[in-house]
Amino acid sequence: MIAKASLRAALVFLCVLFVLLLLPQPAPAYDGPVGTAQMLVNKEYLLSSDFVGGDLVNLRDYMRVNGTVEMCRPAAEALQRMSADMQAAGVTGLSGSSGFRSYSTQVYLYQRKINQYKAQNYGQADAERLAAQVVAPPGASEHQSGLAIDVTAGGTGLTESFANTPEGKWLAEHCWEYGFILRYPQNRTADTGYIYEPWHFRYVGLPHAEYIHKNELILEEYVQKLQQEGVIGMISGQSGQAYAVYHCRDAAEIDALPGQRISVSYATTARDSYIVTTLAEASTLYDIVGHWAEENIRHLVMLDIVTGYTDNTFRPGRNISRAELVTLTARTYRLLFRPEEETPGYLPYTDVKPSDYYYANLWLCYRRGLLPRSMQVLQGEAAFLPNQQVLRWEAAEALSPLFSGFPELGSSITFGDMLNASPELRHAVQLLADYGILTGDLQGNFNPDANISRAEISAMLDRILWSLYEEAPTEEEAGEKNLQAEKENR
Repeated sequence: MIAKASLRAALVFLCVLFVLLLLPQPAPAYDGPVGTAQMLVNKEYLLSSDFVGGDLVNLRDYMRVNGTVEMCRPAAEALQRMSADMQAAGVTGLSGSSGFRSYSTQVYLYQRKINQYKAQNYGQADAERLAAQVVAPPGASEHQSGLAIDVTAGGTGLTESFANTPEGKWLAEHCWEYGFILRYPQNRTADTGYIYEPWHFRYVGLPHAEYIHKNELILEEYVQKLQQEGVIGMISGQSGQAYAVYHCRDAAEIDALPGQRISVSYATTARDSYIVTTLAEASTLYDIVGHWAEENIRHLVMLDIVTGYTDNTFRPGRNISRAELVTLTARTYRLLFRPEEETPGYLPYTDVKPSDYYYANLWLCYRRGLLPRSMQVLQGEAAFLPNQQVLRWEAAEALSPLFSGFPELGSSITFGDMLNASPELRHAVQLLADYGILTGDLQGNFNPDANISRAEISAMLDRILWSLYEEAPTEEEAGEKNLQAEKENR
């Protein structure tokens, strides 16, 4: 049992601790090396005419090539390892065909392709449009970065037939293991802007190539995901290491990141943001850093109300299931009201077993009236559907009983889409709104039939704890208040 004073002291300590941790700390802007390994280069993000890929080396010193081919040293070294492993596997026909291309070379190749289409009686606009799907416009070519390589085998040249060669098949399956991605996959022309090029590979390094490959992303999607989420956590099957990859919009943010920094790369050719790769700390929940519910989630983690996944993520945007809802509700109830422990008994659900991880929590919610109407069984038996996603109205009905024994504040807060709701639901939603546990959208609606995410339920539970910890009654006290209220209403 947790005494009221102990709970109050714990929460106050957490509050002070998080205030101290979240206070902005003065830090100089990062002034270390910034690379380009994950830098997005395409028709939207162009390289300047004077950009030259850094530390270019002759690829002939690393693998078999056709003519003179240059690449950035890290990419060349990775190609050397990959080529050696291919040969050891009996795949021996790979040759490098084209690496670094200067801006002037791009101008020449692009204009040549336009002229070819114009010779076929296409107008200027159509010729440019068609040419841009095959040859990158000047500045839009990854080859200028020194990180891209075109390869050939068996006399196929740069054609789709390369995909059917032993070399093409081996690369499609294994290139990510060496930090490369197939940059322009099949059926993605609308997203990449280029035709399917099974011969074109781009070096992005590990663990990025592994994540992109396993999640079937293109580089545009990977960078966009980082920009939107701020951080991606991953555990590499290749190295077994845990990584956190951050997107920073300012160099001053970089030094404050947790974990051992491995590399810093520009995110795009605009060079106004960064992709920072860190060897993560085991306790880090990577995907809540900078999230609107970060503080709420961290409070609940420290109180053992919520937990992360085995890959050190929390997945705040993931919709919550019924099994998860009863688990979190029961944990919060135990912390607030300190009930006597009971041996779980019979539950009237046909799809629930005593061995299920949530059984004891479902038993508590069933016994204490902490289930929404959709999960109640008034007589007989029914399915609980533990993996079914929870709706917002169900969450409201499940959490409002935590305020049992507390007075209704009777505020004038109303939601436009609650006017025709059942009296039970209107009461639950209004009670939680009165205590500041939930709010509506910008249009003044509650959206009862929308799913509720792990972040949203965490924020609600954290607000409940902060609202009630000073005054939370014991079960006996709550029962006495309810009995008195019933007498007064007779």
